[in-house]
Amino acid sequence: MVVSPYLAVRAIHVLAGGFVLGGAAVLWLGFRVGGAVPVRLLSWFEAVFWAVLGAVVFSGLGNLVGFGVPAQGVRASALSFKLAVVLVVTVVSLVRTLAVLDLRRRGVETAVGGRIRLLYAATAVGVMVIVSTAGVLARG
Repeated sequence: MVVSPYLAVRAIHVLAGGFVLGGAAVLWLGFRVGGAVPVRLLSWFEAVFWAVLGAVVFSGLGNLVGFGVPAQGVRASALSFKLAVVLVVTVVSLVRTLAVLDLRRRGVETAVGGRIRLLYAATAVGVMVIVSTAGVLARG
């Protein structure tokens, strides 16, 4: 069985996006339900998150090469919006990672809600917006 490069790139893109969305949502829910999440788990997620986010960005660029950049209309506007939201999610994620690094530096064992919970929620919501916008791009 031969898998086309475009199918492989799209599969990586979708699976990596699922990890980013699912991971941020599960950690946000962990804060919401349990009230505290081990900093060790947050650190693990942050390390994997940045590698996976890189895969999402590069496979997204591969999708643009494979399917072309929309020139005008709703799809072009959706692409611009999606890229802007990707930038916002990246900045929020950088702040979130720095917060986790600060917790580790201070020797905190478990993180209790508050701002860090909101940062995970913002990441999850931002990625949901990106996924919704991807549907517009895919189907016009």
